[in-house]
Amino acid sequence: AMLVVISMGLTGSNQNAYGGGYGGTIFFVVGVTGLSSLFFSSLALSQMMKHTEILVQVALIFSVLCSLAIGIVGFMIGSIMTGVIGLIAFAFGCCYAKIVWPRIPFAATNLETALSAVRANLGLAIAAYGMTALAFVWSFFWFTGLADAFAGSNLGIIFLLFLSFYWVHQVLQNTMHVITAGVIGTWWFVPSEASTFWSKALTDSFFRATTFSFGSICFGSFIVAVVQALRALEYYARDQNDF
Repeated sequence: AMLVVISMGLTGSNQNAYGGGYGGTIFFVVGVTGLSSLFFSSLALSQMMKHTEILVQVALIFSVLCSLAIGIVGFMIGSIMTGVIGLIAFAFGCCYAKIVWPRIPFAATNLETALSAVRANLGLAIAAYGMTALAFVWSFFWFTGLADAFAGSNLGIIFLLFLSFYWVHQVLQNTMHVITAGVIGTWWFVPSEASTFWSKALTDSFFRATTFSFGSICFGSFIVAVVQALRALEYYARDQNDF
């Protein structure tokens, strides 16, 4: 969503792209991506709970077929190297699928065990939706600040803007990861404390993630955000013909 909006802003910068209609476009793009993520994540969770082994098989087959598709498309557009690499990846994928296919039931059992823990603590879904809502709000306010930042040519300010965007999202994502890990760990060792919709384990894990572990979460998120911000800055600078 961010790259789409940035591209729109860049291509329309000489045509008052940051005018009155831009805010509506931002809200539409962020809203569609946010609602889509909620829908598909909920759909994926419900289907994983019902068809665990089938989904593992489909995922394996899909990854192999993607390599084949890349190879075919490469030859169709005249990129011989891409086509050859795609076919080689397809061949290795077929060999890998044949080797690991008998182990799919074991992988499915592990996934089903994890889903059983989530099913016993469905409050995790509410917490995840809450984090998604915060990410949606932050994305909207971040996008509304693009106009003034991109109107200038100070790449340092633009980098900091990118960094703030990715850092907040990484913090939200990793906080949810830590909360989930804490609940699942408690469910495994002390099931009596993690077997209700909003269990004590969920409350304790949320508290730890947002207090004692929050510094580590922010530091690790910062490192990842720096890399992502540099990549986004390169994309921006390349479109501005700075490189």
